[in-house]
Amino acid sequence: MTTTMGDLYPKDALRAEVNDALEQWADICSIKARHKTVYDELAFKTFDEPGNVRVILDGVKASLSGLECYSAERLERDVKQIEPLFLNLIPPGETGSFSSEDGTEIASILNIGWLVYLSKLSEFRSKLPRGSDIADSEATRQLQELILKSLEISEIRFTYNEIARNGSRDGENSAAPGKSAS
Repeated sequence: MTTTMGDLYPKDALRAEVNDALEQWADICSIKARHKTVYDELAFKTFDEPGNVRVILDGVKASLSGLECYSAERLERDVKQIEPLFLNLIPPGETGSFSSEDGTEIASILNIGWLVYLSKLSEFRSKLPRGSDIADSEATRQLQELILKSLEISEIRFTYNEIARNGSRDGENSAAPGKSAS
């Protein structure tokens, strides 16, 4: 994970809290584990060799070329648009201007959810009813509920827009929402 993050994002472009989490993860990954089967040993030796990991990453990148990837610019946009909603306890399930909303991308919801969890949990907790009296575990549970609600709203919005564009969800030729089928 840390190798991939290093390839995709320059260290100075990430928040200090994210860099700290990556360093802690690298420390955890340096702990040697016991292997249960020959396959575990083979996998461990394969991934423990930096040259092999580079070959695998290059292969994955090549197979994904042309696909839209979550970029640093998209993260910046999401931080500006979605993070304030999370921090004000509003599920960011829809984005866009009024009457032309679209569902919020799953990657955006999850990435900003992680960002709030890793670096803004105390600010999030302060907005909850009872504020700082709430334990971290309860604030985390509330954030998880907000993320789930955001995902539900997003899916509803994407489905609604698809039906409005194409007719029914099953491909039948029915009226778009709000219009009669006569």
